[in-house]
Amino acid sequence: MSVKSPSGVSTGLAVNGSAPNYSATFSSTNEIGSYVVEASIESLDEGITLVKQTFAVIKQPTTGIVQDINVPSIVSFGVPVSIQVVFQNTGSFDTNVLVELQEWKEGLFEGTSFSSFTPVSAGQTLSISVQWTPKKSVGLKTLRAVALFDTLAVELDENVSVVDTASPVPGNVEFSPSLAQPNPLYVRVRALDVSGVSGTLNVTSPSSVQVVIPLFGMSTADYNHVLGALFEPIEIGTHSFSITLCDDSNAGPNCVA
Repeated sequence: MSVKSPSGVSTGLAVNGSAPNYSATFSSTNEIGSYVVEASIESLDEGITLVKQTFAVIKQPTTGIVQDINVPSIVSFGVPVSIQVVFQNTGSFDTNVLVELQEWKEGLFEGTSFSSFTPVSAGQTLSISVQWTPKKSVGLKTLRAVALFDTLAVELDENVSVVDTASPVPGNVEFSPSLAQPNPLYVRVRALDVSGVSGTLNVTSPSSVQVVIPLFGMSTADYNHVLGALFEPIEIGTHSFSITLCDDSNAGPNCVA
């Protein structure tokens, strides 16, 4: 009788007993996988019969919990941040842990980030790092840390506020370089910002009269904004203008001129 390990190593066994009951002991089950038991049975009537049976050695699963998620209460949109997930191996066996960090807002799933596989010894508590960049939206989010190990998964939630700390990024400014009275001047500007955008058109006439006109416009789902304003010149001559853009960030307005 012999046993072949998952790596192909064959070990002969000493057989004890007498007909019709025989037994042997095999204790080298230090490999994970399928083992093949082969036994040759000799019969005076039927000759030699080869019998094969298999058995599997599986890894004993451990147990664990996510103790904590260390994350700042406020993070900036688009800025990478390192999240520390504290995992405790509460079982009696070593394991490898993969942490999935899920991003949720108002019950809607917005994205996920993963750690690398991290070995955690039996009884050990370890902080596992996950790099996260909030880039879907601003506002109050729920971060859900899911620790995946062996065939198990445990999780813990933590709230975090994602704020917009960047000023709007101005794009093309469109206007007519000349016009005849009483035709109005239409100025349009594009801007990129994760928050809503408002602004003013600041006009200075040839005689230094200053006029401030609110911009109006629309936003799109990809954070592009188009704003414009109409100005009716009150003088003949060259006018100058500037544009001020501000967002309605939840961290306070960010402006650019």
